[in-house]
Amino acid sequence: MSILVVGGAGYIGSHAVYTLIEKNEKAVVVDSLATGHAEAVHPEAVFYKGDIRDRHFLRQVFENEDIETVMHFAASPISTQSNRVFSSFNENIAGMETLLDVMKEFAVKQIVFASSATVYGSTKDVPITEESKPQPVHPHGKVKWLMENMLMEAEKAYGLNYVILRSFNVGGAHPSAAIGEDRTDDSHLISNVLCASIGQNSFGTKHDRTAGTPGIRDYVHVQDLAEAHVLAINHLRQGKGSRTFNLGYGEGYSAEQVIQAAQYVTGIGLIPVTPSADSTDAPDALIASSSRARKELGWTPKHNSLIAIIRDAWNWHSANPYGYSQHKVRQG
Repeated sequence: MSILVVGGAGYIGSHAVYTLIEKNEKAVVVDSLATGHAEAVHPEAVFYKGDIRDRHFLRQVFENEDIETVMHFAASPISTQSNRVFSSFNENIAGMETLLDVMKEFAVKQIVFASSATVYGSTKDVPITEESKPQPVHPHGKVKWLMENMLMEAEKAYGLNYVILRSFNVGGAHPSAAIGEDRTDDSHLISNVLCASIGQNSFGTKHDRTAGTPGIRDYVHVQDLAEAHVLAINHLRQGKGSRTFNLGYGEGYSAEQVIQAAQYVTGIGLIPVTPSADSTDAPDALIASSSRARKELGWTPKHNSLIAIIRDAWNWHSANPYGYSQHKVRQG
């Protein structure tokens, strides 16, 4: 049987696919390539290009493949522009609705959902446990929380089993530098800093050294996230029931510390910084308690240092300064 990875050509999804295949699992990838990259799909994975909102397309995938479990990474970027935010909500909610309907039709009752710590909003809890009340402020957190609730309702309605993984600030790349992060996202501090160091952008962040608050964040390596998603599949296979887990290292860093670590790793003494205003809806500190994941999933992070995260990210960025665009696109 196979694991269906929707959004498997994206940043975190592609790393999860690599981890699955390294563990001799069969992976089927579905991705529209709206934000993902065909070059990021593992060559041993079965790849279908399409949108999960397209019911006919998705049904064909389920008809063709023997799907055991679904990993859900597919998400449309949530724009903060008022004229786009509702359509972005619709795209994400409609995708989840169609996916759950088709899963029900084909009697696939296991799903691992890549959620986000942004569901916690401007919480003052430090560290944040899974018992902390979700109070999302940013549209990204709001739509993730809505999608989580859809899973909870599906469990009540027809016995769906889910694992929700709320990741904190992701960074890094595959140690081989075969895949990495190639997208424009102001919230991804490490990637922005490293792109600035090679002249690909003029770095600016909502929590930089010019801002009024330190913006302490818990950074987690994408490979450790990928490992946790595979462990979540084993959790479901063992019939342990639906569960929510935080994924972070429990240690926070300011933007200044990230910049200093990047200077150390890259050997570039001055990384250009553009002053920017602080975000009023962001918490001063966002740090995870991941004791539940360590205890129940057996999650043991192997790359849990800021230097390791930045080192692997730098290996990717320095080898691929223009991202995947410098490679020939592999058709799916």
